[in-house]
Amino acid sequence: MAELTHAQKTARYLGAFFDELVRCGVHDVVVSPGSRSTGLAMTAFELSCRRPDDLRVHVDVDERGASFVALGLAKATGRPAALVCTSGTAPANYFPAVMEAQTSRIPLLVLSSDRPEMLLGLGAPQTADQVKLFGDTVRLFRQMPEPDGAPKAVAFARQAAREACIAALGRGRAADADATLAAVRGSAGCAVGAAASAMGASDASSAAGGVTGAFPVASRGSAQGCAPVHLNFPLDEPLKPDFSVEGLFDDGASSLDEALGASVGPLTGARMVPDATALRAVESLIAQGGVAVLAGEGTCETLAEAREVAAWAARWELPLLADPLSGLRAVDAPCVIDSYDNLFARDDCPLPRAIIRFGRWPLSKRAFNGLAAARPLQVVVDACETRDFNLMTDLYVPCTPLDLVRALPAPVAAGAPASEDGAAAAPATATAAAPGAPVDPAPAAAA
Repeated sequence: MAELTHAQKTARYLGAFFDELVRCGVHDVVVSPGSRSTGLAMTAFELSCRRPDDLRVHVDVDERGASFVALGLAKATGRPAALVCTSGTAPANYFPAVMEAQTSRIPLLVLSSDRPEMLLGLGAPQTADQVKLFGDTVRLFRQMPEPDGAPKAVAFARQAAREACIAALGRGRAADADATLAAVRGSAGCAVGAAASAMGASDASSAAGGVTGAFPVASRGSAQGCAPVHLNFPLDEPLKPDFSVEGLFDDGASSLDEALGASVGPLTGARMVPDATALRAVESLIAQGGVAVLAGEGTCETLAEAREVAAWAARWELPLLADPLSGLRAVDAPCVIDSYDNLFARDDCPLPRAIIRFGRWPLSKRAFNGLAAARPLQVVVDACETRDFNLMTDLYVPCTPLDLVRALPAPVAAGAPASEDGAAAAPATATAAAPGAPVDPAPAAAA
């Protein structure tokens, strides 16, 4: 077989990379065109022409504008979106969007093209040091090798694409337990503290990951959530790939798909099962009354999730104080309060005894000031960290709000509809006990 030309090697290498991105769930590539990024842009476009249902390519000549287009696509779809740019200062224009992706946990892939290594540091035009350009703002940086058509190089291109998507979606990466611990206030009189005392010191310490305190702090490590990722591609001339090479893209079916007879589907973000001790504490707290849910950014990703969260709150008879970024304001439900900012402006507004915060702190300054002054108990439900700049966390539950909602369905009320066998359906979790009373996590045995 004839040796591949440079253009064919580039096509095969980048073709494998983009094919794997699509297999992992990437559906959108946003290109801010430039000469050095010709190979990346043309390969993405070629794949989109061959498989238009799997990949879309968008073009925006302004790098900053392109980066926010990709950010919006990733946020709207929940899938990683890819950015492609030329070398030099071009990727630096992505920095604001990369910072936003980090703080808002959005899966964003930056694919920057670069001069080959032999041209770096010698004054070549449109050349800058792009290695680790975004520093710690990205979860993963990878300096890609120059394209090669050898089987091992092609396999590496696929693996690099897969690892980039895994990192962007936060799968399989657990935060250090010590880093996820809430700031312990140590209020011995709080209701959660009473629950911890009832469970015993050893149980509370175990629930806190070995950290003792007046209340259980759930910390078993958590998925880190979505984040931006940067891959830097050194590309040499000729820059235009040759797509006539055989084996450029496969048909999209992996050997695993063929073995199973069905597609395993794209990668998705990590889900966590909330700690059982934390669930019992939250359930006990809700049962005592006077609890409101403060829903900030990160509560819901889709309208379906918003409806599920609202239905859960309605069953528990919990008011949902919905921030504009929570995703809940699209749901028409009595429990969703979208004008809660006005409530905190009233001197006679009754404040909750405890709040369950979903995601980030809401934007309302009135709510922040009112709750800071009243200092109710605070349970933080967030996949990665407390994000508690006001130092009010009493219990941290490391999971997404949706994970908690699904793990803590409301008890069946008296007179609830019977199941098909004529008996009322039993709640999935233990019935909340009185303050300070131990709760048996095991379901009741069938009669």
